Amino acid sequence: MKSRIVIVALLVAVVGLSGCPGEKEKSSEKEISAFVVNGKTYSVNGNANPKTITFKYQKTGENVWDGMPPAAVAPTITWKGASIEPAANVPQNFHIEGFTVKYKVTAEDGTSVEYTVTVDRDQTL
Repeated sequence: MKSRIVIVALLVAVVGLSGCPGEKEKSSEKEISAFVVNGKTYSVNGNANPKTITFKYQKTGENVWDGMPPAAVAPTITWKGASIEPAANVPQNFHIEGFTVKYKVTAEDGTSVEYTVTVDRDQTL
C-alpha cells in the first residue's frame, strides 16, 4: 500500500513540475513595425523611450492638412502583440494634446510598450 502511495505521489510531482501538456510560454513580443498615413510610410524610432513616430502633413487649407483635418486621420498600423490601444486603423484625433496620440501595445505576457505619435505640421500653403 505504501509503495502505491509513493508511486502516485511521484507521478503527481512529475506532472506538476512539467506543467500541463501543450502549455506554451506567453510571448513578450510587442511592437509597431509600420505606420502609414495617406500612403506614406513613416519610420518608428524604437530607440527612444517612449518610442516615437512622427509624420508630416502639408497644410492645404484652414485646419486641413493633406486634404483632411487632423481629427480624422486613420493610420494603417502594422503591429505585433496581444492588443493595441487605441485600435489600429481607426481614425484618431491628432488635433488635441499637441497633435499627438499615444499608442500602447501589450504582449501576451502582459508587458507593454508605449509609442508617441506626433504630427509635424508644415504651415505653408
